[in-house]
Amino acid sequence: LAPALGEPVMFRVAAALEVYNLLGRCVQTLLSAENQLWGHFETTFSAKAMNLPAGMYMLRLTTPEGSRNIQLIETH
Repeated sequence: LAPALGEPVMFRVAAALEVYNLLGRCVQTLLSAENQLWGHFETTFSAKAMNLPAGMYMLRLTTPEGSRNIQLIETH
């Protein structure tokens, strides 16, 4: 979206992207922002780099509109 003057409109959202183990414990926060610019973001998660065991983890994206969980399988 752009106004008539051709300047882009910036959207700001509250968002959190967290990794949980199967016990429900948050093991890493990848993004935590109350006033994040809306757009495309990239990040990485490595259980090995954090000295966590290989296995299954849950990735949770939370926004004001709700949350979504994605299952991750980490192998070393």
